[in-house]
Amino acid sequence: MTLMFRAYDCKNNKWLHGYAPGQEGCHIDGEIVLMGGWLSEISLLDLNNIHIEQFTGIYDKNGIPIFVGDYVKATSLIDHPEISKGTTLIDQVDFSAGRFYIQGMMSFLDWFSVECEVVGNIHDNPEYYEELS
Repeated sequence: MTLMFRAYDCKNNKWLHGYAPGQEGCHIDGEIVLMGGWLSEISLLDLNNIHIEQFTGIYDKNGIPIFVGDYVKATSLIDHPEISKGTTLIDQVDFSAGRFYIQGMMSFLDWFSVECEVVGNIHDNPEYYEELS
């Protein structure tokens, strides 16, 4: 698995891109962040406004990498106490207790990766948050 991150500047409402040559995403190597990377655009005081989101190591059914903070359309492959097999929902990917999971399913993401499709994220698609709240 590639350890990869993405970063969103909440103050300026924009994605920050990695600076490693030929790399997609941010690999959080010190030189990317500090040596002419984000600090050429952002002051140290503004780092609290940066949301860092980790790649789950899982790709959706279209080959798109799934990150924490993504909204995925997922179909349950097994019965759960809170959701029955075959149910499809849209909810946010999160990380807790050392595992990635889909919030509405409260189940670990790797059980659902085959049936997942990224449909947005918490920054570009806040309407999903409003619908889910």
